[in-house]
Amino acid sequence: MLTAPLARLRLLARALGYFRPDAGRIGLAMGLLVASIGINLLKPWPLAILVDSVLGNRPYPAWLPSQMTEWTQAGQLVAIIAASLLSKFHDLGREPKPAPALPVT
Repeated sequence: MLTAPLARLRLLARALGYFRPDAGRIGLAMGLLVASIGINLLKPWPLAILVDSVLGNRPYPAWLPSQMTEWTQAGQLVAIIAASLLSKFHDLGREPKPAPALPVT
């Protein structure tokens, strides 16, 4: 009864052995993938601060520099909107290039 799972495990170990020469590149790609996911999880924070703390009544997060909490509400709005627009314009410059068309034969 355990022979089928054991056989699958041996087959998987054999298949993974073929990736051993590329283990460094695969590890680097996985690390960059995890870093990218982490950075993308941080994107909604400026909007959360804007809605909760600047426009709402919640206290500012402890990690926010104290100089920003001393600004006026209009100054904080301008700073957060400018940072969001800069982020969007930065992403606009990274439009993917279209794939080259395949030759028609």
